Amino acid sequence: MQCRHCNAKMWYNENISKCSNTSSPRFNLCCGDGKVELPLLQNPPKFLQQAYIVSNLQKMLDENNAHAKSFRMARDRLIDTEVHNVRLKLIAGREKDGRTYNVPSVPEVAALIAGDIDANSNKDIIVKTQNGQLQRIHELHCSYLALQYPLLFPYGEDGYRSDIVHRDTLSGKKRKRNRLTMREWFAYRLQCRPNEGQTLLHSTKLFQQFVAEGYTMIESERLSYVRNNQKKLRVDKFYSLIILPSTFVGSPRYMDQLYFDGIAICSHVGFPNIFITFTCNPNWPEILRLLTPLNLTAIDKPEIISQIFKLKYEQMLSDLTKNHLLGKVIAFDFIQKRFQATTLIDGDGYPVYRRRNTGRTITKNGIIIDNRWIVPYNPKLLKKYQAHINIEWCNQSTSIKYLFKYINKGYDRVTTVMVHDDNGTVPHANTPNDEIKYISPCESTWRIFGFPIHGRKPSVERLQFHLPGQHSVLYQDHDDINDLLSNPGISESKFIAWMNTNQVFVEGQSLTYSEFVTKFVYNQKQRCWQLRKKGYTTGRLQWVPPTTGELFYLRMMLTVCRGPISFENIRTVDGVEYSTYREACFAMGFSQDDREFIVAIQEAKDWGSAPYLRNLFVLLLLTDQQAKIYNQIIQAVNKNEGGMFFLYGYEGTGKTFIWKTLAASLRADNKIVIMTASSSIASLLLPRGKIAHSKLKIPVPIFEDSTCNIHQGSQLAELLNEASLISWDEAPMAHKFCFEALDRSLRDVIKAKSSSDKIFGGKVMVFGGDFWQILPVIPRRSRSDIVNATINSSYLWNHFHVLTLSKNMRLEANTDATDREETAAFAEWILNIDLLITKYDDSLYAIVNYTFPNLCHHHTNPEYFQTRAILASTNETVQQVNDYILSLIPEFLNSLTTSGLLNHNIKIKIGSPIMLLRNLDQTQGLCNGTRLIVTKLAKHVIAADIISAKNIGQNVYIPRMSMSPLQSP
Repeated sequence: MQCRHCNAKMWYNENISKCSNTSSPRFNLCCGDGKVELPLLQNPPKFLQQAYIVSNLQKMLDENNAHAKSFRMARDRLIDTEVHNVRLKLIAGREKDGRTYNVPSVPEVAALIAGDIDANSNKDIIVKTQNGQLQRIHELHCSYLALQYPLLFPYGEDGYRSDIVHRDTLSGKKRKRNRLTMREWFAYRLQCRPNEGQTLLHSTKLFQQFVAEGYTMIESERLSYVRNNQKKLRVDKFYSLIILPSTFVGSPRYMDQLYFDGIAICSHVGFPNIFITFTCNPNWPEILRLLTPLNLTAIDKPEIISQIFKLKYEQMLSDLTKNHLLGKVIAFDFIQKRFQATTLIDGDGYPVYRRRNTGRTITKNGIIIDNRWIVPYNPKLLKKYQAHINIEWCNQSTSIKYLFKYINKGYDRVTTVMVHDDNGTVPHANTPNDEIKYISPCESTWRIFGFPIHGRKPSVERLQFHLPGQHSVLYQDHDDINDLLSNPGISESKFIAWMNTNQVFVEGQSLTYSEFVTKFVYNQKQRCWQLRKKGYTTGRLQWVPPTTGELFYLRMMLTVCRGPISFENIRTVDGVEYSTYREACFAMGFSQDDREFIVAIQEAKDWGSAPYLRNLFVLLLLTDQQAKIYNQIIQAVNKNEGGMFFLYGYEGTGKTFIWKTLAASLRADNKIVIMTASSSIASLLLPRGKIAHSKLKIPVPIFEDSTCNIHQGSQLAELLNEASLISWDEAPMAHKFCFEALDRSLRDVIKAKSSSDKIFGGKVMVFGGDFWQILPVIPRRSRSDIVNATINSSYLWNHFHVLTLSKNMRLEANTDATDREETAAFAEWILNIDLLITKYDDSLYAIVNYTFPNLCHHHTNPEYFQTRAILASTNETVQQVNDYILSLIPEFLNSLTTSGLLNHNIKIKIGSPIMLLRNLDQTQGLCNGTRLIVTKLAKHVIAADIISAKNIGQNVYIPRMSMSPLQSP
């Protein structure tokens, strides 16, 4: 089809007519349905049509291009200047997010922008005149593109100008804007017309550069408008920093508003059902039919790719929503999944599809693929669209978060470095730049054509609200204040009109503010709400931070208040009018403070007797021991006088709960808390916990006079100076020399006065642990040597305040008094008799058979080993148990001898459980003590599935490692 106004070749489905079968389609993509009229590009000179002849290019430009002389003078100036030949190299590093920093996989010309697209960045052309003066040609100058691309505009045709007006059309509709925009100019030039020269559209890589730079020019112009019209846009400037409004497409606030709109839709119609990714196929017949006669590839025609993909996307959306073509489709997912016996939904709302471990594999491109790489597919949908389509079931709010993070991650980025073109070396002091935006030609044409990057249905109306007398009033700087105040609508707002409508219409008295827009529509001219006659819209209250005070509490009340007629009515709860919205929120139960405990006791005093009320009071508080310990430590932090505490208690007495409570409370007050633990497994249980040796730079091995590797002025030293509390869990496991080394180091780096005279430099230190558990490991030493190495044998122990927890919180939940007494008595009996070992004729068989029943039938099931383990007190016993268990598993052998070291020859078979003895990657759960099941074996790497801690089921790879006794824990 051809546009009846500009003769551009268009697809029929691109017409904007409401009737899909019209005989006279109208098109907006090319010329805005007749609004845009520009001079057509001429056919190139005959010589340029044979561009493989390069020797006469200069002569051709001299004869046809008015700007050729400027280029010749620039060439002469360039010859006189020594210029190094350098090129830009893209770095394929994996330190950054692969979705954002992937290296391009196609040979295309893209725009690389350092930092942000800034309107003040100098992309202009500077021309030296014959009299020696320099003249700057701005990118908005009509000659900019002709100077930048002389081969694309051989006749020096004018580019975009800001004074081009729209052409009058037959519709005669009044327009808000009557001047041509830069986006409309580029969209007009990107269309193919039979009566226009095709040099621009057929220039391959030069055309890719043209569209990429065109989009950056459009964005630069928009940013320039934001910068120069801040008063009109109601945005602020903070120390030369422009905060982009939510109306700027792609800005952080724009993405935030889209996310809030998505959550608002979910609150009205429920969570989304499916999540779809649809990838363009450059070998679609529609694309090849256009490009083959021109001897071009899909990379050379990004505008065709964008147009056809837009049509395919709309067609698939129609199939899914109108034609009900729903179901599972093939997904090209290159992330290996776990084996799964049945399909289920995980806690985040994502499906875990059934992938049975049948043992069948295929080899493709040298990679062994099993069921973990395959997902169900729909042949009908794949055959129709011939593209990579992935459809996932989702039904949780976290899916919405992932969706908007997926499509609104910002521009693609690359890591670049400048290298010499001759030898490939990096110039001196040239470091890689990670802040390079990568804008591809396809993305550029998509945005030039004005195609949306987001869509939603139903529409969401963002509702503003305000406190009494604090609504916004728009006015110009030159407006007279008296005329402004005399305006009858000065005291009206959309929010006030809602309350006035509730006095008249009964239909709105049962609706909240966000529900109100489903039945009413706001008339902007008359400043009133009217009953909705058609359509459906959901409402959303604008988000405000808690720091806004009463405005935040007003928003909370608006979520439940129905049909209020005044501000006083909003803060009325159960017939009682409160003085503030915060008080009203407390009455509704939205906020919590100490008054809630008092109100709870007052409400229950008429129901129960004194014993019941005492039990209720205890439940409202922490345990008496925990509360006392918490207050004592917080008081020491607030006094800023230092202090040393040791939190002692058995397993289950609530030590971890106190760690988390202290961290949350102090960090909420913007104080720094350093949480550490002796083992990596224990550090995973702490909020932002780290291993003590790693965080505090404790040397290995440790000696009596050792100090930590903390230097004055380093980042760690500054962090320790600012820290309000330092905690160390599982302290009895560490050697006393570790704490003494930390004491000497803190006395040195803490900058406070008299810090060298105070223990640990005057910092509040909280250690914790259970001396009944593992003590420091001292190889080849006696029991007395081990006891002498513990923290309570150090000179520091005399300065500790020992805080004891004795109530086992794990026995308190869901048990009556009799059960708790019996369990507590049994626990006390176990502690008194120390180890309990029953005599059997074959004790090894008895304990293995009891712990691992039917081992031969379940040794390939990861869940079987998750809750089973045998503990032993000596390495010799561990060796005996391992040898016996491994003899029961076919083709498996694993032996452990000395502490922390393996045998010289270790044999492992697939399906056997193993334990990691080194800290490899704490984020993946690969810590000392992590249990795994071997899934694959090679000469230099082991593939295994984790069966313990928080990363159960994750497949990991463990390489060969060099081990020495000095690395033993």
